[in-house]
Amino acid sequence: MHELNILNFYLSWACNHKCIHCWVEGRPENVEYLDANICVDILEKALPLGLKSIKITGGEPLLYMHTVMAIFDWCNSHDVNVVMETNGSLFNETFIKDYLKDKNVDLSVSLNGYNSETHDQFVVSNGSFKKVLANLALLNENNVRFQIITSIFKDNVSDIEKVVELCKYYNPTTLKINPIISIGRGNDLLKENRVLNYRDIKEMVPVVDELSKKHDIKIFLHVPPSMRSFSALKCFGVNICSYLNMLSLLPDKSLALCGYGGVNKDTIWGNYTPDFDLKDFWESNKGIKLLRSVDSIEGVCKECVHQKVCRGDCKAIAVSHYNKWDAPNPNCQELYDSGCFPKSRLINR
Repeated sequence: MHELNILNFYLSWACNHKCIHCWVEGRPENVEYLDANICVDILEKALPLGLKSIKITGGEPLLYMHTVMAIFDWCNSHDVNVVMETNGSLFNETFIKDYLKDKNVDLSVSLNGYNSETHDQFVVSNGSFKKVLANLALLNENNVRFQIITSIFKDNVSDIEKVVELCKYYNPTTLKINPIISIGRGNDLLKENRVLNYRDIKEMVPVVDELSKKHDIKIFLHVPPSMRSFSALKCFGVNICSYLNMLSLLPDKSLALCGYGGVNKDTIWGNYTPDFDLKDFWESNKGIKLLRSVDSIEGVCKECVHQKVCRGDCKAIAVSHYNKWDAPNPNCQELYDSGCFPKSRLINR
């Protein structure tokens, strides 16, 4: 049986921001959320199935501090690693000292501009930039390690070095750069020709490598391994989607591989109930078994040297483009179809 190593909690689609790229279209008026008792119950059921790590995300999870603290308390008492993604605007010093300082937590904070104008316009929230920077400073004061995540598209790609310079000041473990994907509000940006295409992203690779060396900061460009430099692969390894060992609980108590279930209901596998048998669900659910039955990924992935580890990269992106689990990463496929896929990454080059 495949172990259930990773459990993701999408606490709510609600958010105090309204970011122009948000793939789950978070907004302040969304009110459905996961209760703390539900989260703890499913944690108890997941532990004997091999649970090692959980992720708290959303929406903005810190809008539901009671649920977040309940999850942290349970994980701390059961030696389960916590990953949390946040826009960084809602921290308070008590939470940082009680739940983040000296704890087994991997924290990611979003920063989407190098000044108030660029960041606040991106998140559609005045004053956010100053709040985030103040909280990054507070994290530093309490020796809390964190990653900074920034999203790029055609509007801000020319500002990337300014973002790197700002991030370095706050000493993150890494700066993760996410090219915006065409899901949710990102699809609106695609229609406006503001999303980076596969050629743009390929051109970003040497730029990011150079910025990393120049500013002495680890920068992770979130693209498939075939598009990353060998030096970046040596530094970070091959990023993979742990889809064979992962399950997500969404705000409406539905169960899916990841948050994409909130966008595409066809990818939802079932629903949590108080008498829910997680072990039976994990072992026998038809949707999960279908995903596990995928032996190989179609398209360029069959010819790529990274195929056995990468396996098509992000499943949500592949399904959103091709509507099937065994589809390749669309950027890789477009590179291949245009004759621009790096020959060094082909098995029969």
